[in-house]
Order: sequence, then structure tokens, then C-alpha cells
Amino acid sequence: MKYCYCPNCDNLRPKSWYLRSRCERCQGECIEFDVKRSTFGILMYFFYALAGILVVLYMGKNIWHSDWANIISSVPQQTFLILMIAFLVIGLVFSFIDVGKMNVEAEKVRISLKQDKTKKSP
Repeated sequence: MKYCYCPNCDNLRPKSWYLRSRCERCQGECIEFDVKRSTFGILMYFFYALAGILVVLYMGKNIWHSDWANIISSVPQQTFLILMIAFLVIGLVFSFIDVGKMNVEAEKVRISLKQDKTKKSP
């Protein structure tokens, strides 16, 4: 995920695609840097994918009445819906944890960029 740090107003935010390399507060130039996703981010995508597969299977069986979705006919509908919602909630929890970890890493980079700026200025 890309972050944008503005040295003018000391603002650190995830980079917006529509502002390019501009600060959201002062519209000044910002320094862009990448922060790698943690393991929680990978787990988030995994659980979202599982929930998406379950949604497609549910729609295939109950809305489109397709033969390929009959593999879930042995699972009770209530259990199936609970699993879909559980996978979505678990994905949201992992997403929240991942964003928190990325913000901590971005803050470390901001501090190092701020220290580099103070070392360079006379």
C-alpha cells in the first residue's frame, strides 16, 4: 500500500489515487513510499475469497438454479449463510489488524524521513 508524507504540514496518509503526489491538507508535494502488507493482509484476502466463492455458490443454487452449484445441496442453508457471514467478518477483522500494522510501519518511515530532513537543514 502506498503512503504519502507531506513534509510541509507533517501529514501522513494512505495515498489517494485522485490527488497523485499531493497532500490532502495543503496541496503541497508529498513523499510517496510503499508499506508491505503483513500476514494479516494475506489472510484477509483469503477469507474474502472464501466468502466470495460461497456467495457465488449460493446464487448458483438458489437464484440461477444451476447444476454446478448442487455440490452445496447437502449443507443446510442456515449453516451456509452463517459461514458466508463468518468469513466476511473474519476478513474484516484481519483487514483492521493489517491496516493498523501498516500504519505503524508508515509512522516509522515518517519519523525517519523527518529526521533526515532535520539533519539536512542547516
